[in-house]
Amino acid sequence: AQAVRKQQRPARINVKVVIILLGVVVLIGAAVVVGHYVRKRAVAQNAFTAGTLALENSDWTKACKELKLYLSKYPDDAETLAKYAEANLAVRPVDPKYLGAAIGAYRRLLRLRPDDAQTYRRLAKLYYRIGDYGECAYLCEQRLQTVEDHKLSLQLGRALIAQRKDQEATGVL
Repeated sequence: AQAVRKQQRPARINVKVVIILLGVVVLIGAAVVVGHYVRKRAVAQNAFTAGTLALENSDWTKACKELKLYLSKYPDDAETLAKYAEANLAVRPVDPKYLGAAIGAYRRLLRLRPDDAQTYRRLAKLYYRIGDYGECAYLCEQRLQTVEDHKLSLQLGRALIAQRKDQEATGVL
């Protein structure tokens, strides 16, 4: 009977072991998070350096690749977005993939700097160059609702004429 009682003894939790295990799990989790941010920063810094060097050497394709990698880590860096857009436009021969990337960069740049007239003009000109006259006109109209810009008015007129909206174009010009 006494042997049976020893087997039915309630189990006890070793509190010290549980605390140590929790501490180890927390430390491992913290190390993983810190490691992620350190690696992200290192990858981004290497890509930024390589992209900047490629820009200086007019190696547009490599600059696009490296700056894209950097921007995947830091998408709100407005100055790098502008450089990335220009690098995409400089790639020869012209490739729709790079034009699309330039448009995307300019659109993101407009979200970051909504009052940047130069970015509006560049994006409107790019839409016009690729034949997207509707988007060009829309972009110009959006900007002209808040600010008077003669260059964008002219671009809007061109886009409307290209869409055969001569009456509207006459009103703009």
